[in-house]
Amino acid sequence: MSNIIKVELYKMYKRKVFVALLILSSFSLLYSLGVFFEWEFVEISGRIDLITFYTVMWSLLMMLGIPMIMFSFYAASILGGEIQEGQILLELSSAKLRKKLVVGKFMAIVLLIGLCYVLNFLLSSLFYVLFISGTKVGSTAFFFLQSYHFVLIMKSLSGFLLLVFLAALSFVFSIRFGVFRSVIFGLVIYMGLKVLMYLPTINRWIPGFLVLYDQADFSAGVMLYQSGLLLVLTVAVILYAAEIFRRMDF
Repeated sequence: MSNIIKVELYKMYKRKVFVALLILSSFSLLYSLGVFFEWEFVEISGRIDLITFYTVMWSLLMMLGIPMIMFSFYAASILGGEIQEGQILLELSSAKLRKKLVVGKFMAIVLLIGLCYVLNFLLSSLFYVLFISGTKVGSTAFFFLQSYHFVLIMKSLSGFLLLVFLAALSFVFSIRFGVFRSVIFGLVIYMGLKVLMYLPTINRWIPGFLVLYDQADFSAGVMLYQSGLLLVLTVAVILYAAEIFRRMDF
């Protein structure tokens, strides 16, 4: 399993995926420079602390849908793309290996999403310290925690779980329908989830509630339910993908 993950990560390295990841994770630099140089299009009312800054930058990326499209594409390419191109035949030897291959490939995607989340935290923190902390809207109390910080952190972590789930859907869909249609499918699911957030009677039971609904309930029960739901659905999707892939006749 570990060898499969290493091979997939190496393929990503050769395809400059990590460069794209670094560029995406540097998104907060634009806002940091805007605050530092007081650009007119960057307006922040009140003061902003480090934790708020990096979680807001992550939430803004999620709202724009850039990570969702990016990771849906990579998830679809890593399996469906190789099936379309015939490269997958070089990696097959037995039905048992097929299951490991599917799980290993998806774990590489999970690590990629995790790296994006960590890079967002590190780079946003760095840019905050360099460009914002010394301004009139910044603060040098970097590790001063308030109660609302917990909500912001949980929302950002929920965004990570939602990305993993959406990537899993594109991953399994790509087995039969290829890369392009899988990315479109991921977009449709994402937009569908956002529409369902307008139904107050059921929205808290829908995956992604903590991320997609602006006034989400961050009580312990809801957070446990949402986290568990996304994890269970993701595992179920990957097991289904492994079963489909095992039965395919190449």
